[in-house]
Amino acid sequence: MRILTGRQIQINSIRFSPDGHYLTCDGCTPIFQKWYVNVWQVHGAESPKHTVEGQFKHGDGFALNKRQPLLFLSGQRIALSIATGKVVSNVPPLNTCEMSPDRKWKVSHESDYLSNIHRLRAEFRVGRRDVERWTRVFPHTPAPTGHDFDGQRESFVRVEFTANGTRVLGVFKRYGNFAMEVAVQRLNDGLHIEEEIVRALDTETGEDVGEWRGGKTTLFGPNGELIQLRRASLHVLYLLNPHQPAVTRTNSSGEDFTAAAFSPDGKLLATTSNDTTVTMWDTTTWEPIRQYGWEVGRLRAVAFAPDGLTCAAGSDTGKVVLFDVDG
Repeated sequence: MRILTGRQIQINSIRFSPDGHYLTCDGCTPIFQKWYVNVWQVHGAESPKHTVEGQFKHGDGFALNKRQPLLFLSGQRIALSIATGKVVSNVPPLNTCEMSPDRKWKVSHESDYLSNIHRLRAEFRVGRRDVERWTRVFPHTPAPTGHDFDGQRESFVRVEFTANGTRVLGVFKRYGNFAMEVAVQRLNDGLHIEEEIVRALDTETGEDVGEWRGGKTTLFGPNGELIQLRRASLHVLYLLNPHQPAVTRTNSSGEDFTAAAFSPDGKLLATTSNDTTVTMWDTTTWEPIRQYGWEVGRLRAVAFAPDGLTCAAGSDTGKVVLFDVDG
Protein backbone atom coordinates (compact mmCIF):
# COMPACT_ATOMS: atom_id res chain seq x y z
CA MET A 1 0.00 0.00 0.00
CA ARG A 2 1.27 3.49 -0.89
CA ILE A 3 -0.19 6.92 -0.29
CA LEU A 4 0.36 9.48 -3.06
CA THR A 5 0.10 13.11 -2.02
CA GLY A 6 -0.67 15.88 -4.47
CA ARG A 7 -2.28 19.31 -4.27
CA GLN A 8 -4.93 19.42 -1.56
CA ILE A 9 -8.08 19.17 -3.63
CA GLN A 10 -11.36 17.32 -3.53
CA ILE A 11 -10.71 14.53 -6.03
CA ASN A 12 -13.60 13.91 -8.41
CA SER A 13 -12.25 11.21 -10.72
CA ILE A 14 -9.23 8.98 -11.02
CA ARG A 15 -7.94 6.71 -13.80
CA PHE A 16 -4.95 4.64 -14.89
CA SER A 17 -3.38 4.94 -18.32
CA PRO A 18 -4.10 1.85 -20.49
CA ASP A 19 -0.52 0.62 -20.01
CA GLY A 20 -0.83 1.01 -16.22
CA HIS A 21 2.28 3.20 -15.95
CA TYR A 22 0.54 6.46 -15.06
CA LEU A 23 -2.26 7.56 -12.80
CA THR A 24 -4.20 10.81 -13.17
CA CYS A 25 -6.80 12.45 -10.97
CA ASP A 26 -8.74 15.67 -11.28
CA GLY A 27 -10.63 17.73 -8.75
CA CYS A 28 -11.19 21.16 -7.33
CA THR A 29 -10.98 23.32 -4.26
CA PRO A 30 -14.71 23.49 -3.39
CA ILE A 31 -14.89 27.11 -2.24
CA PHE A 32 -12.92 28.84 -5.01
CA GLN A 33 -13.66 26.24 -7.72
CA LYS A 34 -10.07 26.09 -8.94
CA TRP A 35 -9.52 22.88 -10.86
CA TYR A 36 -6.35 20.81 -10.90
CA VAL A 37 -5.08 17.65 -12.55
CA ASN A 38 -2.37 15.58 -10.86
CA VAL A 39 -0.30 13.06 -12.84
CA TRP A 40 1.75 10.37 -11.09
CA GLN A 41 4.14 7.76 -12.41
CA VAL A 42 2.74 4.64 -10.73
CA HIS A 43 6.15 3.19 -9.83
CA GLY A 44 7.74 6.57 -9.14
CA ALA A 45 7.71 9.10 -6.30
CA GLU A 46 4.75 9.77 -4.01
CA SER A 47 4.49 13.34 -5.31
CA PRO A 48 2.93 14.09 -8.71
CA LYS A 49 5.04 14.11 -11.84
CA HIS A 50 2.95 17.11 -12.96
CA THR A 51 0.12 19.28 -11.64
CA VAL A 52 -1.94 21.33 -14.08
CA GLU A 53 -4.34 24.14 -13.18
CA GLY A 54 -7.26 25.17 -15.37
CA GLN A 55 -11.02 25.34 -15.77
CA PHE A 56 -11.39 21.63 -16.34
CA LYS A 57 -14.86 20.14 -16.41
CA HIS A 58 -13.73 16.60 -15.65
CA GLY A 59 -11.31 13.96 -16.85
CA ASP A 60 -12.31 11.88 -19.83
CA GLY A 61 -9.97 8.92 -20.11
CA PHE A 62 -6.94 8.74 -22.39
CA ALA A 63 -6.35 9.51 -26.07
CA LEU A 64 -5.93 6.76 -28.64
CA ASN A 65 -2.15 6.94 -28.30
CA LYS A 66 -2.74 5.88 -24.65
CA ARG A 67 -0.31 8.46 -23.30
CA GLN A 68 -2.33 11.69 -23.23
CA PRO A 69 -5.10 12.23 -20.64
CA LEU A 70 -8.17 13.84 -22.23
CA LEU A 71 -9.77 16.77 -20.41
CA PHE A 72 -12.42 19.39 -21.01
CA LEU A 73 -11.10 22.96 -21.10
CA SER A 74 -13.35 25.95 -21.87
CA GLY A 75 -15.98 23.71 -23.45
CA GLN A 76 -13.55 21.78 -25.67
CA ARG A 77 -11.86 18.44 -25.30
CA ILE A 78 -8.08 18.77 -25.08
CA ALA A 79 -5.15 16.45 -24.41
CA LEU A 80 -2.46 16.78 -21.75
CA SER A 81 1.12 15.65 -22.29
CA ILE A 82 2.32 13.35 -19.53
CA ALA A 83 5.93 14.08 -20.47
CA THR A 84 5.71 17.86 -19.98
CA GLY A 85 2.43 18.48 -18.15
CA LYS A 86 1.40 20.96 -20.83
CA VAL A 87 -1.76 21.11 -22.91
CA VAL A 88 -1.21 19.71 -26.41
CA SER A 89 -2.69 22.55 -28.41
CA ASN A 90 -2.49 20.93 -31.86
CA VAL A 91 -4.88 18.08 -31.05
CA PRO A 92 -8.07 18.58 -33.11
CA PRO A 93 -11.31 18.94 -31.11
CA LEU A 94 -13.10 15.65 -30.62
CA ASN A 95 -16.85 15.30 -30.94
CA THR A 96 -19.09 13.21 -28.74
CA CYS A 97 -19.47 10.32 -31.19
CA GLU A 98 -19.20 6.82 -29.81
CA MET A 99 -18.78 3.61 -31.78
CA SER A 100 -20.45 0.30 -31.01
CA PRO A 101 -18.14 -2.61 -30.07
CA ASP A 102 -18.50 -4.11 -33.58
CA ARG A 103 -17.71 -0.67 -35.13
CA LYS A 104 -20.91 -0.75 -37.22
CA TRP A 105 -22.89 1.88 -35.30
CA LYS A 106 -21.96 5.47 -34.55
CA VAL A 107 -24.06 7.60 -32.19
CA SER A 108 -23.43 11.32 -31.81
CA HIS A 109 -24.88 13.96 -29.50
CA GLU A 110 -25.99 17.51 -30.26
CA SER A 111 -27.31 20.14 -27.84
CA ASP A 112 -29.63 23.06 -28.56
CA TYR A 113 -29.28 25.17 -25.44
CA LEU A 114 -31.74 27.83 -26.62
CA SER A 115 -34.51 25.24 -26.82
CA ASN A 116 -32.98 23.13 -24.05
CA ILE A 117 -33.14 19.91 -26.04
CA HIS A 118 -30.67 17.12 -26.78
CA ARG A 119 -30.43 14.97 -29.92
CA LEU A 120 -28.93 11.53 -30.28
CA ARG A 121 -28.24 10.64 -33.90
CA ALA A 122 -27.40 7.07 -34.99
CA GLU A 123 -25.60 6.10 -38.20
CA PHE A 124 -24.97 2.60 -39.52
CA ARG A 125 -21.95 1.62 -41.61
CA VAL A 126 -22.96 0.31 -45.04
CA GLY A 127 -19.92 -0.52 -47.11
CA ARG A 128 -17.71 2.56 -46.93
CA ARG A 129 -20.33 5.10 -45.93
CA ASP A 130 -22.48 5.87 -42.90
CA VAL A 131 -26.25 5.94 -43.33
CA GLU A 132 -28.42 7.74 -40.77
CA ARG A 133 -30.86 5.28 -39.22
CA TRP A 134 -32.64 7.25 -36.48
CA THR A 135 -32.62 10.47 -34.46
CA ARG A 136 -34.10 10.94 -31.01
CA VAL A 137 -34.87 14.33 -29.44
CA PHE A 138 -34.98 14.68 -25.66
CA PRO A 139 -36.51 17.88 -24.28
CA HIS A 140 -35.95 18.96 -20.71
CA THR A 141 -38.04 16.80 -18.38
CA PRO A 142 -38.89 18.41 -15.02
CA ALA A 143 -38.18 16.56 -11.82
CA PRO A 144 -41.14 15.60 -9.61
CA THR A 145 -42.74 18.52 -7.78
CA GLY A 146 -40.96 19.27 -4.54
CA HIS A 147 -37.81 17.46 -5.62
CA ASP A 148 -34.46 19.13 -4.84
CA PHE A 149 -33.71 19.24 -8.58
CA ASP A 150 -37.07 20.59 -9.74
CA GLY A 151 -36.90 22.98 -12.67
CA GLN A 152 -33.18 22.64 -13.36
CA ARG A 153 -31.59 22.36 -16.82
CA GLU A 154 -30.23 19.00 -17.89
CA SER A 155 -26.70 18.81 -19.26
CA PHE A 156 -25.24 16.03 -21.40
CA VAL A 157 -22.57 13.79 -19.85
CA ARG A 158 -21.79 10.92 -22.23
CA VAL A 159 -23.02 8.25 -24.65
CA GLU A 160 -22.09 4.60 -24.20
CA PHE A 161 -22.97 1.20 -25.66
CA THR A 162 -23.54 -1.97 -23.69
CA ALA A 163 -20.84 -4.59 -24.19
CA ASN A 164 -22.94 -6.52 -26.72
CA GLY A 165 -23.84 -3.33 -28.61
CA THR A 166 -27.62 -3.82 -28.46
CA ARG A 167 -28.29 -0.81 -26.23
CA VAL A 168 -27.31 2.86 -26.54
CA LEU A 169 -27.04 4.66 -23.22
CA GLY A 170 -27.38 8.42 -22.91
CA VAL A 171 -26.33 9.91 -19.58
CA PHE A 172 -27.47 13.39 -18.54
CA LYS A 173 -26.94 15.40 -15.36
CA ARG A 174 -29.06 17.88 -13.47
CA TYR A 175 -27.76 20.09 -10.67
CA GLY A 176 -29.96 20.97 -7.73
CA ASN A 177 -31.52 24.35 -7.06
CA PHE A 178 -29.14 25.29 -4.25
CA ALA A 179 -27.68 28.65 -3.29
CA MET A 180 -23.87 28.75 -3.54
CA GLU A 181 -23.31 28.63 0.22
CA VAL A 182 -25.73 25.71 0.55
CA ALA A 183 -24.06 23.83 -2.31
CA VAL A 184 -20.60 24.32 -0.76
CA GLN A 185 -21.87 23.15 2.62
CA ARG A 186 -23.45 20.05 1.07
CA LEU A 187 -20.18 19.22 -0.67
CA ASN A 188 -18.23 19.71 2.56
CA ASP A 189 -20.71 17.42 4.33
CA GLY A 190 -20.27 14.74 1.67
CA LEU A 191 -23.75 15.24 0.19
CA HIS A 192 -24.35 15.37 -3.56
CA ILE A 193 -25.68 18.38 -5.46
CA GLU A 194 -26.48 16.60 -8.71
CA GLU A 195 -28.28 13.56 -10.06
CA GLU A 196 -27.69 11.54 -13.21
CA ILE A 197 -30.40 10.46 -15.64
CA VAL A 198 -29.84 7.39 -17.82
CA ARG A 199 -31.87 6.81 -20.98
CA ALA A 200 -31.46 3.43 -22.67
CA LEU A 201 -32.42 2.98 -26.34
CA ASP A 202 -32.52 0.00 -28.67
CA THR A 203 -29.53 0.37 -30.99
CA GLU A 204 -31.37 -0.89 -34.07
CA THR A 205 -34.52 1.22 -33.75
CA GLY A 206 -33.79 4.02 -31.28
CA GLU A 207 -36.89 3.05 -29.30
CA ASP A 208 -36.99 3.52 -25.54
CA VAL A 209 -35.90 0.60 -23.39
CA GLY A 210 -35.95 2.36 -20.04
CA GLU A 211 -35.11 5.49 -18.07
CA TRP A 212 -33.54 5.65 -14.62
CA ARG A 213 -32.81 8.70 -12.50
CA GLY A 214 -31.88 9.62 -8.98
CA GLY A 215 -28.34 8.31 -8.74
CA LYS A 216 -25.31 10.46 -8.02
CA THR A 217 -23.10 8.12 -10.04
CA THR A 218 -24.00 5.65 -12.76
CA LEU A 219 -21.78 2.89 -14.08
CA PHE A 220 -22.30 0.27 -16.79
CA GLY A 221 -21.11 -3.28 -16.27
CA PRO A 222 -19.72 -5.80 -18.78
CA ASN A 223 -22.86 -7.96 -18.59
CA GLY A 224 -25.42 -5.21 -19.11
CA GLU A 225 -25.65 -4.08 -15.50
CA LEU A 226 -26.51 -0.51 -14.60
CA ILE A 227 -25.05 0.52 -11.24
CA GLN A 228 -26.60 3.51 -9.49
CA LEU A 229 -25.37 4.99 -6.24
CA ARG A 230 -28.28 6.59 -4.40
CA ARG A 231 -26.97 7.99 -1.15
CA ALA A 232 -26.26 4.95 1.09
CA SER A 233 -27.86 2.49 -1.37
CA LEU A 234 -26.29 0.54 -4.21
CA HIS A 235 -28.76 -0.37 -6.96
CA VAL A 236 -28.07 -2.94 -9.67
CA LEU A 237 -30.43 -2.88 -12.68
CA TYR A 238 -30.24 -4.97 -15.83
CA LEU A 239 -30.32 -3.07 -19.12
CA LEU A 240 -30.71 -6.17 -21.27
CA ASN A 241 -33.70 -7.33 -19.23
CA PRO A 242 -35.51 -4.34 -17.70
CA HIS A 243 -38.12 -6.64 -16.15
CA GLN A 244 -35.52 -8.49 -14.08
CA PRO A 245 -35.83 -7.40 -10.42
CA ALA A 246 -33.25 -4.87 -9.31
CA VAL A 247 -30.75 -5.73 -6.61
CA THR A 248 -30.36 -3.26 -3.75
CA ARG A 249 -27.59 -3.22 -1.16
CA THR A 250 -27.12 -0.77 1.72
CA ASN A 251 -23.81 0.55 3.00
CA SER A 252 -23.23 -1.11 6.37
CA SER A 253 -22.00 2.18 7.87
CA GLY A 254 -25.07 4.12 6.72
CA GLU A 255 -22.84 6.67 4.95
CA ASP A 256 -23.38 7.75 1.32
CA PHE A 257 -21.61 5.92 -1.49
CA THR A 258 -19.48 8.25 -3.60
CA ALA A 259 -17.99 6.24 -6.52
CA ALA A 260 -17.75 2.79 -8.07
CA ALA A 261 -15.59 0.88 -10.57
CA PHE A 262 -15.62 -2.59 -12.15
CA SER A 263 -12.51 -4.75 -12.26
CA PRO A 264 -11.27 -5.49 -15.80
CA ASP A 265 -12.73 -9.02 -15.71
CA GLY A 266 -16.05 -7.76 -14.32
CA LYS A 267 -15.93 -10.09 -11.31
CA LEU A 268 -15.49 -7.34 -8.71
CA LEU A 269 -17.09 -3.98 -8.07
CA ALA A 270 -15.24 -1.48 -5.88
CA THR A 271 -17.18 1.28 -4.10
CA THR A 272 -16.06 4.23 -2.02
CA SER A 273 -18.10 6.10 0.54
CA ASN A 274 -18.04 8.87 3.09
CA ASP A 275 -17.06 6.39 5.81
CA THR A 276 -13.47 6.55 4.38
CA THR A 277 -13.53 2.92 3.15
CA VAL A 278 -13.35 0.95 -0.08
CA THR A 279 -15.62 -2.10 -0.32
CA MET A 280 -15.15 -4.95 -2.81
CA TRP A 281 -18.35 -6.64 -3.99
CA ASP A 282 -18.72 -10.03 -5.68
CA THR A 283 -20.72 -9.28 -8.86
CA THR A 284 -22.21 -12.78 -8.89
CA THR A 285 -23.93 -12.46 -5.52
CA TRP A 286 -23.62 -8.69 -4.99
CA GLU A 287 -22.34 -9.34 -1.48
CA PRO A 288 -19.33 -7.53 0.09
CA ILE A 289 -16.24 -9.70 0.34
CA ARG A 290 -13.51 -7.29 1.49
CA GLN A 291 -13.18 -3.81 2.95
CA TYR A 292 -10.20 -1.45 3.13
CA GLY A 293 -9.77 1.71 5.16
CA TRP A 294 -7.15 4.41 5.70
CA GLU A 295 -7.01 7.76 7.50
CA VAL A 296 -6.82 9.90 4.37
CA GLY A 297 -10.24 11.60 4.44
CA ARG A 298 -13.52 10.77 2.76
CA LEU A 299 -12.99 8.79 -0.43
CA ARG A 300 -14.40 10.27 -3.64
CA ALA A 301 -13.09 8.15 -6.54
CA VAL A 302 -11.84 4.64 -7.28
CA ALA A 303 -10.23 2.86 -10.26
CA PHE A 304 -8.66 -0.50 -11.12
CA ALA A 305 -5.32 -0.83 -12.86
CA PRO A 306 -5.49 -2.59 -16.26
CA ASP A 307 -4.08 -5.81 -14.77
CA GLY A 308 -6.83 -5.88 -12.13
CA LEU A 309 -4.31 -6.51 -9.36
CA THR A 310 -4.00 -2.93 -8.12
CA CYS A 311 -6.63 -0.38 -7.18
CA ALA A 312 -6.48 3.36 -6.47
CA ALA A 313 -8.80 5.45 -4.32
CA GLY A 314 -8.81 9.27 -4.13
CA SER A 315 -9.92 11.34 -1.15
CA ASP A 316 -11.26 14.83 -0.49
CA THR A 317 -7.83 15.80 0.91
CA GLY A 318 -6.06 15.24 -2.42
CA LYS A 319 -4.43 11.95 -1.35
CA VAL A 320 -4.52 8.80 -3.46
CA VAL A 321 -4.08 5.34 -1.99
CA LEU A 322 -2.58 2.58 -4.17
CA PHE A 323 -3.30 -0.89 -2.79
CA ASP A 324 -3.30 -4.56 -3.80
CA VAL A 325 -6.77 -5.92 -4.51
CA ASP A 326 -6.03 -9.18 -2.67
CA GLY A 327 -4.13 -7.46 0.14
